Amino acid sequence: MLDARVARFSVRGIFAGLGLGALTRWIDNLPEGWRSLALIGGPWLGLAFALGAFIALRGDRSRGAAIVGAVATIGVVLGYYGYMIVVEHQANGFYLAHYLTFWLVPALLGGALFGLAGAVWRRGHGRLAALAVGLLSAVCAGEGGWTTLRFLGSHHSIDVVTLAELALGLALPFVLLRMGRDRLLAYGTTISLGVVGVVCLRLIASLLTLLNRP
Repeated sequence: MLDARVARFSVRGIFAGLGLGALTRWIDNLPEGWRSLALIGGPWLGLAFALGAFIALRGDRSRGAAIVGAVATIGVVLGYYGYMIVVEHQANGFYLAHYLTFWLVPALLGGALFGLAGAVWRRGHGRLAALAVGLLSAVCAGEGGWTTLRFLGSHHSIDVVTLAELALGLALPFVLLRMGRDRLLAYGTTISLGVVGVVCLRLIASLLTLLNRP
C-alpha cells in the first residue's frame, strides 16, 4: 500500500502532469516558430526527475519516487489528449485508442525510471548519481542532437528550442554534479545513451508515420 506522503505527492504529480500536458497541446497550436516546444520530450521526463528528487529530499524511498514519476508522466499524456477532447473537441475514440495505447506504456516506464533517477541523484553520490544525471542529460542532448541533425539534412534552419535543449543536456552534468570524475562519467553516459536515444527516436518516428497512415 502507498503511504500517505507518496499518495500526496502522487496527487501533486498528476496535477503537474495534467498541466504540462495541456500546456504542451496549447503550444502545439501556436505558429511554427513556437511549435517545436511541444515536440520535445525532455520536459516530460524532466518533470519526473524533479519530482523524484523532491520526494527523496523529503526522506521517501526510491519506490515512492518511481511511483510519483510514473503518475506525473501519465498525467502529461492524459492532459495532452484531454485538452484535445475538452477544449478542442477534436479527438474521437479511434484516435484516442491508437495514441493513448502508444504513449501510456512509455510514459509509465519512462516516468518511473526518471523518477527513480531523480531520487538516486538527490540521495546518492559518486557513480550512481553520475549515471542518473547522465541519463537525464542523454535525453536532452540526444533529442536536441537528433533534431539538429535532421535540420542540417533539410532546407529548414535550426531553431532556438533545439539548440537550447542540446545545450541544456550538455550543461546538466556540470551543473548537477560537483566532482570532476563524476562529471566525466556522466558525460560518458550521455554520449553512450544519446546514441541509443537517437536510434530509438528514429524508430518512434517510423512508428508514428505508420500510425498516421490511413
